[in-house]
Amino acid sequence: MRTRVVLLLLALGGACKSLEPTREVPLLGSGRVTADFATYTVRRVGLLPMNDGDDDATMDESIEQALHAELVSSTGFEVIPISAADLLEVESLEPFRRGSYSPAGLIELRRRFLLDAVFVSAVSSRRVVPPQRLGLQADLISCETGATLWSGSVLLDAADRQTRDALELWSVRYTESAGGAELVLLSPRRFARFAAWQVMQLL
Repeated sequence: MRTRVVLLLLALGGACKSLEPTREVPLLGSGRVTADFATYTVRRVGLLPMNDGDDDATMDESIEQALHAELVSSTGFEVIPISAADLLEVESLEPFRRGSYSPAGLIELRRRFLLDAVFVSAVSSRRVVPPQRLGLQADLISCETGATLWSGSVLLDAADRQTRDALELWSVRYTESAGGAELVLLSPRRFARFAAWQVMQLL
């Protein structure tokens, strides 16, 4: 009888805990969606390789992988990774340097990969030693019209209390790795995943 009472109390305690209100993870970035976004059909998206002008290709690859995972998870798009080799015969697309997109390049990408849009990203700020800092900016561009359908950006600084608080909530709700937020604060790859999640919540 005593055992049953203990089990009942444990069950009730677990039920009460599950009913506790959960705090939403604060979004620290900003995003803008074009007014006619709903008129576009976006199902197949090409993820262009990141090129932020430095030599840290390994870190860029980690960010690209994080963006790919979060883009699929958050939008349900079919995401096609486009490699640097794929772009050798395509007119250069460097929107964050040139301020524009090459129509010929977009048309060629659409033809070769059957894309509705391309996802372009760049690192605006980065520090990989604690306290880490990572800034990301991204555009979703229509391959049909060349219009920017969505833009988003975020700057995360682990030295900032707001970033650490948001990261703490995110690590509890969206990761299962041991170490939680402390591990994310030490790992550039995990910090990149948090930044990618932040950006993709704006789309």
